[in-house]
Amino acid sequence: IPFSRKLRLIGGLRHEDTSISVESISGRPRFIPNAESSISEDHVLPSLNLVYSISERQNLRFAFTETVARPSFRELTPAAEFDAIGSFLIIGNENLKMSEIKNYDLRWEMFPSDRDGLFAVSFFHKDLSNPIEQVINRFGFISWENVEEGQVQGIELEARKKINALSSDYAVLTIGGNFSYIDSEVNRSQLE
Repeated sequence: IPFSRKLRLIGGLRHEDTSISVESISGRPRFIPNAESSISEDHVLPSLNLVYSISERQNLRFAFTETVARPSFRELTPAAEFDAIGSFLIIGNENLKMSEIKNYDLRWEMFPSDRDGLFAVSFFHKDLSNPIEQVINRFGFISWENVEEGQVQGIELEARKKINALSSDYAVLTIGGNFSYIDSEVNRSQLE
């Protein structure tokens, strides 16, 4: 939606339907019982971008999105396994919940005059509900638990350029890279 020549809104909704079911069958049910775990959730996730054109070659972009993170099968499966590399016993947690994430981004973009590249600086912040944390449980197994909340913030530098200076034969190739500094916090005292 263009509000003016310099300001536009880009938005949308994404529907995600998650259905995960795991059944653990133990070879030694007397010590480790058979178990089942499942997650069945629907999410409607919004995405909004407000883009301000500073000039023909520069944009300032604010974005808000909601996303989810699902536990992996290993994290969700309540079956014990041995990690030979670290000599640890590992067991999943059938009571894990999905994490819900609110993402906030502020990004400055600059395009070269030929529009064959990009340089960008982004600041980001994420609020996490029910993040999944690795723990050592009361039996000494490595496992996973949800904590109430967490945060992630940081800065990212990104650059990319088409390789067409030497020959037009290379115009389909792009070289790029990025650097990110990320700081995360979670209150592990919430774990039992």
